[in-house]
Amino acid sequence: TPDSPSRHHYDSKITDTPSKCMCLMTASLSQTSSSFLVSKTWMSKGQLIPAPVFKKPPVLPEPDWSLLIAKQASGDKMRDIEHWKTHCLDLEEALRHAKHQLATREQINAGQNAQIIIQDLTLRKLNETLNTGDKKDTDRVKLYPKGNGRHMTEHWFIDELKEDHAKRAKKVEVRKQRKAARDVRCGEGVELVTQWNEIKEKHAAAVRDWQVKCEHLNVEGVRKKDWPKKPKWPLKPKRAPQQAVEADCDDENGSGLVAEGVDKQEHGSSSSESSDEENV
Repeated sequence: TPDSPSRHHYDSKITDTPSKCMCLMTASLSQTSSSFLVSKTWMSKGQLIPAPVFKKPPVLPEPDWSLLIAKQASGDKMRDIEHWKTHCLDLEEALRHAKHQLATREQINAGQNAQIIIQDLTLRKLNETLNTGDKKDTDRVKLYPKGNGRHMTEHWFIDELKEDHAKRAKKVEVRKQRKAARDVRCGEGVELVTQWNEIKEKHAAAVRDWQVKCEHLNVEGVRKKDWPKKPKWPLKPKRAPQQAVEADCDDENGSGLVAEGVDKQEHGSSSSESSDEENV
C-alpha cells in the first residue's frame, strides 16, 4: 500500500491559487506601514503613493549563443568521442548560464508586479477616500440640487427645489426633536438623582433610629428575637414610561379612596364602641 502523505508535506512544484496569493499578500501588508491599504480606514494626507523602483539585472555570465549555429565537422572530429564530450559540456554550461539569467529576470518582474499592485491599491484607496468626501451631504447648496445646470422656469426644477426645502425642514425638525428628547432625559436624570439621594438619607435616618431602639431594648433586657428588624435597603428609582406613570397615579388615587374608606370604618366603629360604653 502506498504511504499516506504527511500533513506537513509541501510540494514546491504546486503553485498557490490566486485567492491564496491574495490572502498571503494581505497578511504581509497588514504587518507593514502600508496596512491601511487592506483596512477600512481612510487614506490620510501623510500617506503618499510609493515611487517606483527600477532594478537593473545584475552582471551575469552570458550563455554562448554561438553553439546554436550548426558547424560542419570533419570526418575525424565526427568520429572523435572527446570532441562530442567537449561540445556537450559547452552546451550544459550555456544552459546553466541561461537558467540563471531567466531566474534573475523573473525575480525582477515579480518585484515590478508587486510595485504595480501596491500602487493600484493605493490609488483605489485614494479614490475611495475622495469619493467618500464628495458624497457627504451638505446644506450649503441653495439652488441646482444634485449639481449641473437647470432651467429655472421648468416645473420639474421647481419640484426639485420644493423637495430639497422639504428635506432640509425635515432635518431641522428631527434635530429639534432629538434636542428636546435629550433635554428631557437630562432633566429626568437629575430628578432621579435627587430622589435617590433623599431616599438614601431617609434610610440612613431610619437605620440610626433602629440602632437607638436596639440599644434601649438591650439595656432593658429584651431578647434579640423580639427586637425590630433592620430597615431594608430601598430600591433605586428608575425612569418609567408615561403609561407606568399614569398607572401609578391611578393606583395612588385608588389607594387614597380605600384608605379614606378604612378611616371612616374605623371612626364609625370607634364611635359605636364609645356609645356602647356610655350606655353601659
